[in-house]
Amino acid sequence: MRHEKMYEFESVEVKPGTTKLIELHAPSLDYGLANLEVHGYRGIISKDSALIQIRSEEYWVIIQTNKFKYKPGELVQFRLICIDQLTRPSKLNQNITVKIFDGQHNTLKSLSDVELVQGVYKGEFQISKNPVLGIWKIRATSDSIFTDKNFEVDRYALPKFNVDIKASIIATEKDQVQLEVSANYFHGEPVKGNLTIILTNTELPSMHYYMPYVPTLTRDLEINGSTTIILDLKNDLKFEFGKNKDQGPLNPYSLKLGSYKFNVEAFVIDELSEEKSWAETKLEIPSEPYYIELEAPDQFESDAIIKIKV
Repeated sequence: MRHEKMYEFESVEVKPGTTKLIELHAPSLDYGLANLEVHGYRGIISKDSALIQIRSEEYWVIIQTNKFKYKPGELVQFRLICIDQLTRPSKLNQNITVKIFDGQHNTLKSLSDVELVQGVYKGEFQISKNPVLGIWKIRATSDSIFTDKNFEVDRYALPKFNVDIKASIIATEKDQVQLEVSANYFHGEPVKGNLTIILTNTELPSMHYYMPYVPTLTRDLEINGSTTIILDLKNDLKFEFGKNKDQGPLNPYSLKLGSYKFNVEAFVIDELSEEKSWAETKLEIPSEPYYIELEAPDQFESDAIIKIKV
């Protein structure tokens, strides 16, 4: 660890697949920045570094904004709160400088010698109608110690229509799943556009825990307000009752002796505005077409009634 007033070095051995805690005993420093460097000399040759703020811990500066995400032309309202170790308003003797940076780190506003009133400063900043989009930053600096607060500026809008989806199993000789999808504007008019249905078996084993599930079925079609999709379990979802035990674990807590869970997603694109909206639901299919439920006393009783449901 490097600092203008000190240099601390420690050499340790870290075995593969393990972590190790290293303590660096630095002298007493009031404030400033130190550079922490890590070098790998044997096995994996690597180098990394990070800046560390050193402070006397007499006070902290917290930055708050009225929102996290803003649109072009909106007003950003923020405040600085200076507190001590007991979270009380701190009487800061040092000057505070506030700077606001856009998404390309251009300085858009700079305030020097900010005055705190009972440990609080309130400010605001007007975003232009054509700003640089991205992550913006408010930075408060006092005595070489800085605090950052990020917020996002983007051209976002609430969805103009709502999508709803319902999934159910049709109990017929041909085992089928019925999906009912509706897409309507909030004032009630139906949406006409393209619909994409994605079904994913969330109980199929994955090769790696960080790999996403592979969709079992994807289907594209048109929608005009609402539509109904009928899927065949055997041909579309490759599912047969009693023959899918090797494709996923049974659920030991289900009353139906195990079930398979599917995630059903519906994505709709309005053909006029190209606005997008989506919805999802869950579908649970029992592993067997029938199940037996036995209702009987815990202990044997003469002339007791035993109910068997199939």
